[in-house]
Amino acid sequence: MGVNNAYGAIHDIERLLVKPDTDAKTKVALGQCQGLHVNMKFAFAGAYDEINGRNYAMGKEEAAKAVSLAHQCDDAFVKAAVPSPLKQRSLYSLQIAIVCTAITNLIK
Repeated sequence: MGVNNAYGAIHDIERLLVKPDTDAKTKVALGQCQGLHVNMKFAFAGAYDEINGRNYAMGKEEAAKAVSLAHQCDDAFVKAAVPSPLKQRSLYSLQIAIVCTAITNLIK
């Protein structure tokens, strides 16, 4: 789910970057977030692979990386002083990582 959400965010960003009414400040923040979401996609994929390989600690670390990347994207919009069109994507990434970590914590 995290990988799919990151892909969706990347597609949203691409669409917004070419939209004529997207202002310059928003485009700068979107450009920063584009790379962050590419990295988030790999972090969630890494979490999935590590957990499937029963390396739970590394899986949780990868999920935590995804959370950090989502926060960095949110911060880019705060610094640009513009509302984030990706707020829901960031929230969903956070929720996915929390559920992933919680379930992994239950595994002995």
